[in-house]
Amino acid sequence: MQGADTNGETSFLIDLLCRAEVPVILTGAMRHPGLPGADGPANIVTAVRPAAGPLLSGLGCLMALADELRAVRYVRKAHTTSIAAFCSPSAGPVGHVLEGTIRPLARPARRTVVTRDAAAPAGSGRTGDNEPGDDGELLRVAAARNDGLVAAGFGQRIRLRSGSGSAADQTLRRTATTRPRISASSPGMGV
Repeated sequence: MQGADTNGETSFLIDLLCRAEVPVILTGAMRHPGLPGADGPANIVTAVRPAAGPLLSGLGCLMALADELRAVRYVRKAHTTSIAAFCSPSAGPVGHVLEGTIRPLARPARRTVVTRDAAAPAGSGRTGDNEPGDDGELLRVAAARNDGLVAAGFGQRIRLRSGSGSAADQTLRRTATTRPRISASSPGMGV
């Protein structure tokens, strides 16, 4: 289980590594189930129906949200709060699921699958999540013990309290001068 902020990255990794011809479809929910218009149950139906049939086989990993099916190699999160949080600016959705009916729209070019040998890292790396009030200790330890660092950012409910002066941000700046670092940007819209 994970948040929508990392759903795009996880599904992209699955797309790169999974050789299966059956569709692998990830989904989620943007709205709390106790609120009006909760999207989780509909998103599950949008994911399960196409995964159960052959219509989308060979497309790799897909994301199902807001009645849309998207090839994850083109997906990015565009909004932090909308139930249509993901977009595919260069490709658009590969299909819709409307009233239980799958409506394919496009078949993207054949995807690249990375072999195990090609995916083996030359060094060690670590993914670091930091939370509000984090003093940066976990990132400092991870940076000291690994050749690279992937820093996970924040979603709509979490914001840095002190901006770029936080201990975590200082650790990331120091790390960037000595080894590879990956930081994902926030969506272009939302709170």
